[in-house]
Amino acid sequence: MIATPAQAAGKMANPAKAFLKPANLNWLNNSGMHLMPRDASEAAQSYLHFKANGHFPPNYHVFETLSQPRILFADLINARHDEIALVQSTLAGENLIVNGMGLRRAKGNIVTDALHYDGSLYLYESLKGKDLELRVVAPRDYGVNLADLDRAIDRETKLVAISHVSSVNGFAHDLKAVCDIAHAKGVPVYADIVQSAGIVPIDVKACGIDFAACGSYKWLMGDMGAGFLYVRKEHLGTLVQRIQYGYLQCPTLEQYAFSDPHSRQWPIEYTVGSEAKDYFEVGTPSVVALITLDKSLRLIQRVGVENIANHTQLLIERLREDLQRMGYRSLTPDGNKSGTTLFSVPNAQQMKAKFDAASIKAGVRETEIRFSPGLLSTMDDIEHVLDIMQK
Repeated sequence: MIATPAQAAGKMANPAKAFLKPANLNWLNNSGMHLMPRDASEAAQSYLHFKANGHFPPNYHVFETLSQPRILFADLINARHDEIALVQSTLAGENLIVNGMGLRRAKGNIVTDALHYDGSLYLYESLKGKDLELRVVAPRDYGVNLADLDRAIDRETKLVAISHVSSVNGFAHDLKAVCDIAHAKGVPVYADIVQSAGIVPIDVKACGIDFAACGSYKWLMGDMGAGFLYVRKEHLGTLVQRIQYGYLQCPTLEQYAFSDPHSRQWPIEYTVGSEAKDYFEVGTPSVVALITLDKSLRLIQRVGVENIANHTQLLIERLREDLQRMGYRSLTPDGNKSGTTLFSVPNAQQMKAKFDAASIKAGVRETEIRFSPGLLSTMDDIEHVLDIMQK
């Protein structure tokens, strides 16, 4: 039997009530941008109202609100709270790892694959030089073969960098298998988890990942401008160094501009923290984005990632089965477990016009269509898109 959103939602009776989505909108583009929960939108609007008129509620402390998403995200991926830092975006976090490891001055090689995020591939292309080789593993059968990855990694590899779930076609790496291969050769692993956090269960301790980052406007149901960086505790100050500095890294910071210039305190007195946030956070992040995350992460916590994943997989399996029967070629491996699937659609632009007329939102490219149903999607939504694509 196919689970409805209500059946898949664990403790939440009707997840649709948590959103403002119009009834006629068929949103199948969550891997592009997830719709924001109602209470997240309302919290953001309240903050902007306070900011505009200057009348904040009594006992309203912005920084207390900003600390909660860090904790909620740590719990989501089974990380320690002191292993999470706020960052602007997924790629901002990846850059902090690359630069914090000193890879621009490194000798050896970096291993990635062609299904990694295109902006990340550009980052690693920029590192190539006389002393540092970039090894890009090509996909086979629309996925990355572990044996191919194993052959690319050696004792001179400085970092393995992958997308847990590819934005290209939804291919999902087995994080534990990748980490086992890399760690056996003494190599750390970074994973871009923006296409998996919130839709695919992640346990950073069980899989052994060293670093991970993600933005929040996709499956975390937040907004652009805020994200998270995970760094295993033992790597802070050892494998990864502090490369930028700001007041958020200081648990205590006092300024004594008018004190005696010869005193120990002048011009400032401070302590420096040792948590991930104390290595990578610098100045105030996007307050609005984090206020929305405080609400959206709580929704994900209540519903449960396992429930969201199971519900979504049922929808994707139906979509894949019927589209392939219609003659559309799948560009995502069989048996893949993620929230995203990609199909070759030669007349994709014509199909987009049909989608627009039917209020269907999917990731339409030149000759491909990427579908990513989620918590709000139903089997009726899948049948709707199948009906349009069969005509």
